[in-house]
Amino acid sequence: MINSPDTTFAPALAAHKKAELHAHLEGTITPPILELLAAKNRIVLTDPVPLPSGIALAPGAALLRYLAGKPSFENFTEFIGLYLKVSQCVFDEDDILMVAEEYLRSAQKQQIVYSEMYFSPSTFALLGRDLLPLFRGLARVQELAETKYGSRLRWIFDVVRNTSQNGFEVLEFAESARSLGVDVAALGIAGDELAAPASKFAEVFRSAKKRGFTLLAHTGESGGADQIRETIDHLQPARIGHGINMLEDPKLVELIVERQIPVEVSPWSNIKLAFCSELQHPIIEMLERGVRVIIASDDPGLFGKTLLENYQWAASQGVTVARLQAMADDSLVCVSG
Repeated sequence: MINSPDTTFAPALAAHKKAELHAHLEGTITPPILELLAAKNRIVLTDPVPLPSGIALAPGAALLRYLAGKPSFENFTEFIGLYLKVSQCVFDEDDILMVAEEYLRSAQKQQIVYSEMYFSPSTFALLGRDLLPLFRGLARVQELAETKYGSRLRWIFDVVRNTSQNGFEVLEFAESARSLGVDVAALGIAGDELAAPASKFAEVFRSAKKRGFTLLAHTGESGGADQIRETIDHLQPARIGHGINMLEDPKLVELIVERQIPVEVSPWSNIKLAFCSELQHPIIEMLERGVRVIIASDDPGLFGKTLLENYQWAASQGVTVARLQAMADDSLVCVSG
């Protein structure tokens, strides 16, 4: 499975059908699209983002590096500042369509035939947006994916740990969007893992499961093995996003392997956010221990790395093309119910 770097990667994987199971719509925005949105909606990109709490977060130097095509982040807080600025530039359904169509064009070139895309309604509500036009945009994107790009795109609405009271507002947003024809496949959880325990959101996840949503969770990126275990115990996610710190606890790894919980690993996300270096990324050890790894991109626009480039990085570390093709096949199996 793990050999020397495979130089045959590009033609073999580029043509292989695959799913993108962990990407954020807002995080697919590239610098040219952001500049178009900012001009259309009269947003000054260098201005701080005012929040109802009275705090104003500035994108800072991360914005300049991103606009220059060299995205990198000193820490997660710097990334959140840029993420909020990007979100601030999205106002209506035409904006949603502009952002998503760029992703769909790229996905078609990468042979991504199925996507599950995170969308953060509570963040847009925090920014004062009317959510109904945005939901109509999501429904239009689904139709466009099928009719123009020959793929399927579904949505994951995520609870943001550090801003949500209990997550029920996101569940209600998801139900409202469904009534408008938005294919919300899952309820997820994201944000700062250390800001709120997973147990705080156990009730809304139980309710979401009863209403037919698949349950997903970001965990084990900024948080450690204890956060992963707590998330599994309280939220029972069908898939784990990131999970790179599971190796701190061998028993936890055994549990994840035994239950065959798919783990969406986004190498370039982990590297760009300085959670680990290229030389220290745990994906090889995770694979060697039998973890069911699914390659993902997380925020391809903000990190400047597509899903295919994340596969390519894994190949450069010695994961064989045959193994990567098997992982791509598995990504099409691990979709939300």
